[in-house]
Amino acid sequence: MRKCLLFLLGLMFVLPVFLILSGTLLSRYELKEIMMPLVSGTEAFMRWKFFPQYPTFEHYVRVLFYTPQFFVVFWNSVKIAAVILAGQLILAVPAAWAFAVYRFRFRRLLFTLYVLLMLMPFQVTMLSNYLVLDGLHLMNTHGAIILPAVFSTFPVFLIYRGFSSLPKGIIEAVRGWDDRPDAMGYTVYYYAHDMGMADGLKLLAIDGVTPNEDTIRSGEYPIRTYYYAVMDEST
Repeated sequence: MRKCLLFLLGLMFVLPVFLILSGTLLSRYELKEIMMPLVSGTEAFMRWKFFPQYPTFEHYVRVLFYTPQFFVVFWNSVKIAAVILAGQLILAVPAAWAFAVYRFRFRRLLFTLYVLLMLMPFQVTMLSNYLVLDGLHLMNTHGAIILPAVFSTFPVFLIYRGFSSLPKGIIEAVRGWDDRPDAMGYTVYYYAHDMGMADGLKLLAIDGVTPNEDTIRSGEYPIRTYYYAVMDEST
């Protein structure tokens, strides 16, 4: 029953996308026939087709080969999205990590302000955004779109939820590693030995037993564990 319900819910979300994609394959004559009630202004129902009767790619050909303005809009969108993503990685990720891991004064107050700013509708912040962008002389530029998105509070909140789910013990343990010359670590013998030893890395002998293939295979070396590995037959 649960799977059927999830399937129906998934179908509800997928159906509009399917209708849009199938609509791109309609010929102009089928589109005219479907949109006739809307164009003519008559009181009639529009019946959208799930599958075109005569599918065609003429609309894709027209956009890709006869509409150069499309590529201007497309590459502008790619540039804006890439710069926004890079800016959010630089700003939102460290901010979310600080809120989730570190304990400092007014941390809860600052994060509450972040959430309040995130919940504010666009109409509330529209005027202040306009004044700031106009003061920075960014109006009618890509920066007017990029800057507010880079400093958006939503990615901070979203990444914060992921960092908050990390086990506190792991965070505290990693925090204690300060890359000292006498630090110890745990890895796979093959990685450390056969794939090239890092500079300054030494294998630790325990009770006079040095780790190597023989002592590990025989169980003489006390620190070991078992792994199942699936390898290609040709290797």
